[in-house]
Amino acid sequence: MGSMKTLTQIMAFLGSLLARLQFKKRVRCKHIGASLLLAWSAWTCSIPVFASDQMRTESDGNLVLQGIPAIPAELPDRLSRFHDTRSTSFAGWTHDGKGIYVKTRIDGANQVHLVSRPGAVRRQISFANEPVGEVVRQPNGNLIAFAMDRGGSGFDQIYLLDPASADTTMLTDGRSLNNRMVWDDSGQKLAFRSTRRNGASNDIWITDTASADQAHLVLPVTDGALWKPVEFSRDGKTLLIQYYAGITESRIYLLDIASGGLKLLVGDPEIPTSNVASGFSHDEQSVLFITNQRGEAAEIAKTRVSGDGPVTYVEKPITWDITEFRLSPDARRGAFVTNEEGISRLYLFDPESMRFTRFRRIPIGVISTLEFSPDGRKLGMTLDTARTPSDAFVLSLGSKALNAKRLRRWTYGDLGTQNARQFVEPFLVHYPAPILTDELFIIMHAFVYLPRGKGPFPVVIYVKGG
Repeated sequence: MGSMKTLTQIMAFLGSLLARLQFKKRVRCKHIGASLLLAWSAWTCSIPVFASDQMRTESDGNLVLQGIPAIPAELPDRLSRFHDTRSTSFAGWTHDGKGIYVKTRIDGANQVHLVSRPGAVRRQISFANEPVGEVVRQPNGNLIAFAMDRGGSGFDQIYLLDPASADTTMLTDGRSLNNRMVWDDSGQKLAFRSTRRNGASNDIWITDTASADQAHLVLPVTDGALWKPVEFSRDGKTLLIQYYAGITESRIYLLDIASGGLKLLVGDPEIPTSNVASGFSHDEQSVLFITNQRGEAAEIAKTRVSGDGPVTYVEKPITWDITEFRLSPDARRGAFVTNEEGISRLYLFDPESMRFTRFRRIPIGVISTLEFSPDGRKLGMTLDTARTPSDAFVLSLGSKALNAKRLRRWTYGDLGTQNARQFVEPFLVHYPAPILTDELFIIMHAFVYLPRGKGPFPVVIYVKGG
C-alpha cells in the first residue's frame, strides 16, 4: 500500500513536471547508474490498465496469470534487434603505446582484439570459446595475461597469450579460482589471487611465467575476505595488497615477499572504513588510495609507506564518490572518475601536488576502465553514451599532469539494423521522494527518455537501487 502511494505521488509529480518543463538542457546518457530511469509520452503520464481479468496458465500449468495480457508471438522478433548490438571495451595498450587492445563479442563471447589506430579494423587475437575477463599486458613485453573460466563455472584460470601468434598457455591448475593478476616491473613474475591451497581461502601466489609449474604461495589467509595484489615495488621485493571484506570495510597492506611479513598500512579492523589502493607514488615513499575515512564521499588520499606522518587528502574535496582512480606507469600522473547523479565525470590528477582538474570536452555517459599508455602521454577508457554502445576512446595528454588535448574515438560498436540518430537522449530531472511520512522528502534524480511523436505511449519506470 505504501509503495503504491509513493508511486502515485511520483507519477503525479512527474505529470505536472512534464506540463511545465521546457527541456532545454539535454543530457546524453544511457541507463547510467541513475536512481530512476523513466520513459513516458510527452503529455500522458498514466499506468496502463488491462481490462481483462481472464485467468490462464503457462509453463505446463506451473504459472497462473490473471489480468495479464498474452505476449504477442511476434514480440521476440521485434525486440531481438535491440539485443543484436556489439559493444567494445578498452582493455589495454600495446607495448609501444601506438595501438590498443579491446574486448568485443564474437559468437556470444568477449574476445581480445588489436586496434592499430583510431577507426581501424579490429584484429582478433584470442579465440576461446568462453568470454575473456581481466586482461593485463606484460611490462616491457608483448605477452598478455588474461582470466577466463570454463562453461560458466566461475572458476577463472589465468592464461598467457602471445598476440603475434595467438598461442595461449594456461598458467594455473585448472581447478581452483585464479584471477586479479599483477605483473612485476620486469615482466617475468605474475602475482594473483588463488584458492588452490584449500579451495576456499583467497591466498596470494606468485608465478614465474617462464616456468608456471613453479608458482609459490606468498600470503596464506585464514578468513573468507578477498585479498588481492595491487602493485609490485620496482625492486620486486614488496607487494601492495588490498583486503576487501565488503563495501564498508577494506584495508591496505604491504607484504615483504621474502619474509612473508604483512604490515597494515591503511584502515583499522576495529573501525571499519573503505580504503581502496591505487598504487605507489613515483618515489615509492607513499601509497595513494580512495577512502571514506572522513565520513564523507569517497576521496583521494596519500599516506607514507613508513607508517609515520598524517594522511594527506586533496585540498579541494569533491562531494561525489570517486568510482575509479588510476595512476600512470611512472605515477607522475593520475586520473579519476566520479559518479555525479548517475553521470560520469573525468578528472586529471597531479599526485605530487594532490591537485586535480575536470576534463569537460567529453560526451556525457558512463566512463570506465581507465588506463594510461606506457609513456603516460595518453589515457584510454571505455565510454558508454545514449547513442552508442560502449566504445574505446583515447585522450591525448599535455606535458603537465593537469593538461589534456584531444579525445578521440577509436572503435565504433555494431548497432545491427538500428540507427543511432533515432535513439532518444534523456533529460536529467529531480523530484521529491517521501521518506516514511508525507512530511519528509529527499530529492531524487531521474533520467527521462521522451518518445518522439504524439502518443499516447505506455509508461516504463525502472527503479535502480544502490
